[in-house]
Amino acid sequence: MINKFLTFLFGLNRWTKRTIQVAVDIILIAFSDLLAMMLRLDGIWFAAYPDRWTILLLVIPASILLFARIGFYRAVIRYIGGQALLTIGTGILVSAAMMLVFSQLLSLQVPRSVPAIYAFIAFILIGGVRFMLRALYFQQRAKLNDNVLIYGAGESGRQLLNALKLGGEYQPVAFIDDAMEFHGTEVGGIPVHGPNRIGDLIQRFGVKAILLALPSAPVSARKAIISRL
Repeated sequence: MINKFLTFLFGLNRWTKRTIQVAVDIILIAFSDLLAMMLRLDGIWFAAYPDRWTILLLVIPASILLFARIGFYRAVIRYIGGQALLTIGTGILVSAAMMLVFSQLLSLQVPRSVPAIYAFIAFILIGGVRFMLRALYFQQRAKLNDNVLIYGAGESGRQLLNALKLGGEYQPVAFIDDAMEFHGTEVGGIPVHGPNRIGDLIQRFGVKAILLALPSAPVSARKAIISRL
């Protein structure tokens, strides 16, 4: 059921996905604000006061417009990374600043510490949802891809790993490297093994191909590796 829902969700067109993102962000902004107030005031009695809803009616549309302006909704979920995290953090900090300014200008009863608490909660929720969806996307794609080994855990191997993660054809399950100091370590979350483990890994993961990432190796060395394989 979950896999079918994810397949349906990831298969939607870009504009529909952006609309869903906006709707989810509206809910998360409101929830973050209310939770911040609950934590600050130790209760929910504040919901009976109009000031609470006035600030939300001001902050939500202003924040969504700001998010759209700085590129929140242009980023493709499966490609988001550190730069997107910086953009999310910037947008939420400005959103919190707007909450503080609105409350001061209109003399609304909002404790000054609430915007800071709101910023922390919103960053965790809004950023977390996006990175969770990114993880679910790659997890789902991994089930459909052919498992492969990468021979070479150096810089070229790391670059190949990143390229394969963004592609939709192969799923790297392990690195193979001749250097013993790499054995038992991980590169990009993928374990590194010695050549003697290749047979076991092929049987364990149903490996379909071994990709060489040894551009600086002499031709004779690469031929020797291929002959050994």
